[in-house]
Amino acid sequence: GTRKKHEFETSSSLGDVTGLLAWGAYNHRGAPTGTMRALKEDAEAMIADAVAALENIGTKLDQLESKAREQGVPFWD
Repeated sequence: GTRKKHEFETSSSLGDVTGLLAWGAYNHRGAPTGTMRALKEDAEAMIADAVAALENIGTKLDQLESKAREQGVPFWD
């Protein structure tokens, strides 16, 4: 009973979506299905979000490095 109370459905991760696409591409010989196209669109959106997040991290790290160097704090290269 308590297990059901604590379980909840989560959305698919980028790894889940790309794994399904790769598996489908490997095993499917016909034309792409609507589900495959939807998964591809989801993966493209997730990849775009991931790239934006990584660019944001890069910008924040550059700002942190600049601030650390201004204050004389060691910063590893």
